[in-house]
Amino acid sequence: MEFRIKKTGETKKAYSIEDIGDKYAICFVEKGKSYTYFKENIEIVNNVGKDELLVYEYKKTCYRCKKETSIKTYIIDTVSQENLIFPWNKVDLNNRKSAELRRMHMQYPKIEFYPIEVIGHNEKYDRLLMKYFPENITIDFSNVQKRTYPMNHCDNCKMKQGEFYIFEDINLMIQRMEKASVIKHIDIE
Repeated sequence: MEFRIKKTGETKKAYSIEDIGDKYAICFVEKGKSYTYFKENIEIVNNVGKDELLVYEYKKTCYRCKKETSIKTYIIDTVSQENLIFPWNKVDLNNRKSAELRRMHMQYPKIEFYPIEVIGHNEKYDRLLMKYFPENITIDFSNVQKRTYPMNHCDNCKMKQGEFYIFEDINLMIQRMEKASVIKHIDIE
């Protein structure tokens, strides 16, 4: 995440940015000291082009074979339809939560339920993932959701890795400020 100081035009990288009323508390390194800036003096910058999709990859244990597998997904802000970029801007995500997402969090408090889309949520982006990762992502039927959609499959046993579990994983990563690796920038056609 980056921000620009309006007075000087200087752009700086931040580890996290927290909204604290009329100021932002900005931390430059993990577990570092926060510095405050008045909101009117800085601008939050998103450096990813609006015409590209970021593909993230993370590792998880397959629940069937218990071996490590790769999961590929996009992480899109549901409201702005922009790529989410690490460090995650939890303040904006929390401010944009719908009443439904807040209710879901109350029913399942382990997850914050941020307003995000991951693989299985957006047909256009799902098609792009299938095009670029046909060996990992194919259409399959979800017994949980009772629908067919593109999903990851285990690298070892080919068991489907459904959208709900990926949604849960990504929400927990955002909540814990854990990084997911960007492995590809795809031009949106």
